Amino acid sequence: MPSEQQQQAAITIQDFFDCVRLVNRYLYEATLSKSSISWLINLFDVRFACMKAVAAAKFSVVADIEDKDREKILLDKLSELAINKGVENSEGMKHLFERNMTLSKEIQFGYYIRIWDRRRDPQVLLNSAYRQLYNLITAKELPIDCNEPHDHHTSSEVLSLADNIINDVDEQIIDILSGYCDEMLDVTEDDLINVFNQMLANYMTPSMLRENESTIVELSRDMKEVSYRQAMRL
Repeated sequence: MPSEQQQQAAITIQDFFDCVRLVNRYLYEATLSKSSISWLINLFDVRFACMKAVAAAKFSVVADIEDKDREKILLDKLSELAINKGVENSEGMKHLFERNMTLSKEIQFGYYIRIWDRRRDPQVLLNSAYRQLYNLITAKELPIDCNEPHDHHTSSEVLSLADNIINDVDEQIIDILSGYCDEMLDVTEDDLINVFNQMLANYMTPSMLRENESTIVELSRDMKEVSYRQAMRL
């Protein structure tokens, strides 16, 4: 059990990071308000917002963050969905979600390894994670059914709810990029890099952002490539 001094220090650190996140959120929303594709970018934000809850679910049962077999199944499923939706560059769409998963894992690692320690109460983390996802569904008005939060959520409950949100968002992203997205043609790669950096500053430290700079560039490039080839086809 942590001492009273250790608990107070943890609260002080948490308050500091809450203030930093508040500032980063303000900067991101200011940047987003100027973007012509805010509705599309918001979908990526919802996906990344689920990662703290996913990390909590894995942390509570000491599960690995990375599961390459499951990732391959998900990527193959998304690639097949993209083909069925008529996406010209289905391989580019697959790469886009690969970058997305890489960044998502980095966010999870941030909580799992750098912030939390084994003195954390797993049940408290799970309850908080479920409530976070529940509030996200409510705030974004997502078409997902779920139970009211309570005090005895399990890891599988949290992961299942997070999966439902992520699957819904991924399908929306594919739906949008499979059509003619005129606004995407007017957005530059640098615009995308800037908005993704602002977004991920809500979930990553500055050093983590620097470490993932190339992935953010590749994600932005994949989005432009997929939307451009789709526009040329249509």
